[in-house]
Amino acid sequence: MNDVLPSEEFKKRSEQEQKELLERWRALYKNKDICEKMGMREGPYYALLQKLNVPRELKRYKQSVIPLSLLKEYKSQVPDYETFMQIDTKQQFYLMWGVYEKRYKKQRAKLAEALGASKPKVYVLRDKLRKWAEKNRLEIDQVVREIEEETKRQAMSAVISGAGSEVAATIEAVDEVVESGENLHDLSENSHAIELSGAYRGDVLSKRLKKIADFLADEGNQFEIQLAIKEIPNSAGVDEKEEIMKKVLGLLMDK
Repeated sequence: MNDVLPSEEFKKRSEQEQKELLERWRALYKNKDICEKMGMREGPYYALLQKLNVPRELKRYKQSVIPLSLLKEYKSQVPDYETFMQIDTKQQFYLMWGVYEKRYKKQRAKLAEALGASKPKVYVLRDKLRKWAEKNRLEIDQVVREIEEETKRQAMSAVISGAGSEVAATIEAVDEVVESGENLHDLSENSHAIELSGAYRGDVLSKRLKKIADFLADEGNQFEIQLAIKEIPNSAGVDEKEEIMKKVLGLLMDK
């Protein structure tokens, strides 16, 4: 209930309900406005806040944009209320309306429990974030799309990172693989290991990886692979570097 009740009606509620109502009103209105709507003087009103352990002033949180890796963690593991309130508003909106609203749609009391906050606090927070989005003309689908696209861009940036950057991946695929100059098909009967090592230009490396992939395509067994690609500093121009890494990644991720 967002509408402030007159004092007479308010007193009929249990102490727990009184506390929840005041917490909600405190998040929506100024103290003097609550006093006026309840028909109370400030002295008794503040005494009531103290009795019910409701803070006189709302806590102000310093917000900051968190790394997308941490945002991803908070999608699966709900942070406590204090931590959540320190997250950038747009990221709060994404988590609350893009993630938690779907998960806890019919169990909002469980969301309050997960955040470690009272239900009124969480209801007010949801409403404030919704109004913030409306004011900024943002739709939840738009925010979700923007954040997910930024996540992909950062993932690519982590792969194509500057001189000396290293890409390492563990893929469930090969018994261990060696290319030593001989035809790969000649190795199939006599060896269970193929290794590819050395320094290669991006186009050459792509061809060799394709050759290995073609060789393994019809194999029925499971394989294990450890693949590490490390950039050699200053071995290619700045303009070439990103294209090379994209080609290699495209080959590895191609289904």
